[in-house]
Amino acid sequence: MPVSSRYPLNQIRVLLLSFLSIGIFVDGESCDVLTKPNKNDKLLTARWMVHTLNWGVVSTISTRSDVIPSSSSSSEMKNAPIPFGNVFSFSDGTCEPSSSTGIPYLYATDLDQTMHDVEQNPIVSLTLSEASISSFKPCSMNGFADPENPPCARLVMTGRFVKVTSKEELKEAKQALFTRHPAMANWPTGHDFFVGKIEIDDLWLLDWFGGASILNVNDYYNMSLGGMEVESSRKKKPKKAEWKWEDLAKVIHFGKNKF
Repeated sequence: MPVSSRYPLNQIRVLLLSFLSIGIFVDGESCDVLTKPNKNDKLLTARWMVHTLNWGVVSTISTRSDVIPSSSSSSEMKNAPIPFGNVFSFSDGTCEPSSSTGIPYLYATDLDQTMHDVEQNPIVSLTLSEASISSFKPCSMNGFADPENPPCARLVMTGRFVKVTSKEELKEAKQALFTRHPAMANWPTGHDFFVGKIEIDDLWLLDWFGGASILNVNDYYNMSLGGMEVESSRKKKPKKAEWKWEDLAKVIHFGKNKF
């Protein structure tokens, strides 16, 4: 019996994409991880996080009208701003420490709920947790460790989300994003993805006991990661799969003599 009569083509494509996803994401970190700065160097720690981590949660004020039931008896609840959080990949530069800009660039589409919210209110927060690289002991959830443990650093950047329009900046931002997140280069063109960035107005950092620190934004941008060394225990893992997007394109292109 022909394969196509036993399994719908859409199911076959989904299975192939699933196998490919396994091949892509078992590789580990996309870049070597730099050694974490001393706990007393808050500004450098913030820059280290923005350059080292690959994803975070973007929070907006939701434009959805169906979050609080219309039957709710509390008028206060009906009129209250509703927060919305959404996972986004980002990059502030390529893998080289000297490329770090401190600017979180994102690749987004207006089809996304977050961008619907941004149209009404462009002020967003990007929350990062060192737990996303998980190999750091204070984040590992062993013994007394936990992602909510203060030595497991967390950073919240708040500012205005804007689209990148400068040709030179756009070129550099795309290079930064596609280097750290290769899959982005193959996302559907019909979704009209664009590069955006957060113009930071506020930095909130907690990386040790004793309370959070509010960092000076100008001082943050003036920090440099040049000269920082790679932490030996966090070197990029070797690839375990050799799948390529070209291979996927060949497999899921069902033409003559295909299934």
